[in-house]
Amino acid sequence: SSKNREYGNCNLNNVNHSDALFADVTTNETSVWMSHGDSIYDLDLNKVELLAGTTTADVTGAYKLKNSNVYGLQFHPEVVHSK
Repeated sequence: SSKNREYGNCNLNNVNHSDALFADVTTNETSVWMSHGDSIYDLDLNKVELLAGTTTADVTGAYKLKNSNVYGLQFHPEVVHSK
């Protein structure tokens, strides 16, 4: 559980533009819609690649299993509020 719930507009930062998921994002920060009360604070960087974070918890946001097309997202890419 997170100390702070992320609900509503939130800024993803440190966006990794080299991944296809964020290929069309031209800045290091983009606005997305969050709705969760949990956070990821530690990832095995031998197994996953961090793609974006938030100011609440740097690991939260987006990651991908290395050498695959399996993603973990804590934002809603399907809603109009996510750019």
